[in-house]
Amino acid sequence: MNGGRRGILYKQWMGTVVPEDHGFFQAGSVLNIPGPIPYTVAFREKEMSMKRKTQPPVPQKDPVIMEKFGDLRVDPYAYFRNLEDPRVQAHLDAEQAYIEQILEPLQELADTLYEEIRQWMVEDLDTYPYEEGPYAYFKRYRKGWEYPQFLRIRDGQEEILLDPNQWAHLHDYLDVGEIQPSPTGRYLAYTLDTRGDETYHLSWKDLRGEDPFVLEKDVGTLAWVGQETLIFTEKTPDTRRPYRVWLWRYGQDPRLLYEENDEAFYLWVRRSLDRRFGLIQLYSMDTTETWLLDPVSGDLRLLLRREKGIRAYVEPRQEELWILTNREAPQFRVVRAPLAHPEPDHWEEVIPEDPDVGIQEMRVFQQHVALLERRDGLSSVRILDIERGHTHLLRFPDPLYEVSLGIQTRANTHLLRLEYTTPVTPRITFEYDMRARRLHVRHRVEVKGLDPEQFVLERRWVPSHDGTAVPVSLVRPKKMDRPAPLFLVGYGSYGFPYSLHYRASIMALLQRGMAYAVAHVRGGGELGERWHEEGKLSKKTNTFLDFIAVAEALRQDPHVDAQRVAIQGGSAGGLLIGAVLNMRPDLFRVAIADVPFVDVLNTMLDPSLPLTVTEYDEWGNPEREEDYRVIRAYSPYDNIVDQKYPHILATGGVNDPRVRYWEPAKWVARLRDHQQGKGVILLMMDRGAGHFGPSGRYRYIREHVAKKWAFLIHFLDQPLS
Repeated sequence: MNGGRRGILYKQWMGTVVPEDHGFFQAGSVLNIPGPIPYTVAFREKEMSMKRKTQPPVPQKDPVIMEKFGDLRVDPYAYFRNLEDPRVQAHLDAEQAYIEQILEPLQELADTLYEEIRQWMVEDLDTYPYEEGPYAYFKRYRKGWEYPQFLRIRDGQEEILLDPNQWAHLHDYLDVGEIQPSPTGRYLAYTLDTRGDETYHLSWKDLRGEDPFVLEKDVGTLAWVGQETLIFTEKTPDTRRPYRVWLWRYGQDPRLLYEENDEAFYLWVRRSLDRRFGLIQLYSMDTTETWLLDPVSGDLRLLLRREKGIRAYVEPRQEELWILTNREAPQFRVVRAPLAHPEPDHWEEVIPEDPDVGIQEMRVFQQHVALLERRDGLSSVRILDIERGHTHLLRFPDPLYEVSLGIQTRANTHLLRLEYTTPVTPRITFEYDMRARRLHVRHRVEVKGLDPEQFVLERRWVPSHDGTAVPVSLVRPKKMDRPAPLFLVGYGSYGFPYSLHYRASIMALLQRGMAYAVAHVRGGGELGERWHEEGKLSKKTNTFLDFIAVAEALRQDPHVDAQRVAIQGGSAGGLLIGAVLNMRPDLFRVAIADVPFVDVLNTMLDPSLPLTVTEYDEWGNPEREEDYRVIRAYSPYDNIVDQKYPHILATGGVNDPRVRYWEPAKWVARLRDHQQGKGVILLMMDRGAGHFGPSGRYRYIREHVAKKWAFLIHFLDQPLS
């Protein structure tokens, strides 16, 4: 499914600790926790000095007047888009100096946070191997390493295939995207981004020791088809849309297989689970098309033609094609058809739509089909016995959890790999015997000192403005002697559910006595596709009103300190934060907006920006008056008014291709223009990274997370008026 330009942030190793004496927490009052972080006299003197001397930067205003459909808008900071403008560089320099001044007195706290986060991480870890051909492959993390090694093992002999730590000193940013060994084990294909702008170059490495071939193309997904043939997607140089598929055999030049000129469609490639075919999937926000590749001849065959509003995800099995589709089933159903005649006229329904259950993924094996579903806002797994036609559900006892389908490399097996986690339980790898209906633990990540029994996990339902029940996930310490500050997060776009997986950052907050909640607002996928539909396009305001309703309800909870509520959202979740701050800033003391998509109207009016056209089906096309007025009514940048805003920290990346750096920069400048209270508003702009912040797990924590969390902890106790 489409991650979108403003796809959800998953890169989180975060965690935090808190100080002693600002009414936030008492050291030792909750759980068996480390000692306090004192606010020393020297700290207070530095803080007072900072308050006397520090003023936020005031950029020059250079108003641009825009008129559309009779609506007049004035943008004083439109020139921020030009990074070559000396005024922009000077302003970013001033913002950097300002945030350094504000956070400098908090550096001791940030340093301690860094160590606390590491306490709840697993620094030494070998992932559970998966089999491919004669080898088993896995990743190895070690204490102090920024990046994992990629290894394989055969007959007890280990071999390091890729070690990014060896190159780390050569680049300010480093990210390994795709990494895939060939079925024979002779070759390794991997992609590498060294700027943070998600430009990935493809390397093909002969594991017998020869130097790799490096392809100077911006590559997306890739897959091995046949034994030693690779297919991959290439992105457009301007909008960064995957639009071409290439076939590459070792020692030969790549051959173009397919090119898609419709700007609304992305391409991605994969290998069928039975290893017989390559599959090319075209997808927009609401439409798909599927092609089948014969890896021997290199011939392409159209399986399912695009049809507006219809999505279908396929898997061949013997002479059948199994299809997960929303045709005549908004929450999706499963059908099958002859591989030779996959058209809808030949479909046979196998699993009908359930209006209360959303089907998200499908794996088709020789004897079973595994479905990842969403029931009551939680992920679940259903198994179909193909021969008997029976289905059964896997049950999990935790009130909050996340389960996902793990790496599968074979269709002829009755073992299904599952990855399981809760907000207070690190990842457990299961193998589920679909035939015997038995669940086996194969690998468990252990964190020293972590006791999940010390926490309460709750699923709640909060009525929104229109009476719709919104699911809420709440985690708090079991033993509390006072109401806890609340950290409330949300997303609500693209049909993505907000994951409830374990995060070291959240564990650290909980260990210090804070409550953590996720508002599973409309626009996400927690209740299937219908939940997405109710929070996009003309219904987008439901996303914001749901979040506000959840915040109001949780403030009434006796376990929550209503005066100390912090909120956070990233990317499209940053749009959520920006919108609710305009609507109800009084509900919150602190807000963190990571790479926030806040200049929605201007961005969606510019089709030259990366991927704007592909997202018309999510936000609307403001060239149409109806869509324009909907976006105009909630676009955070365009709806800032004179009022008291809370303490706000916005992050950005100069190399970000999804949410361009000027969006948070403009938003922060305009918020300050209209701030009527004492809320501090900061911009943390990374000049050498992109959408996901700094690379390297320690660097990310030290330079990004620890500083954000120091801001959060400190300003939850600072007045707003």
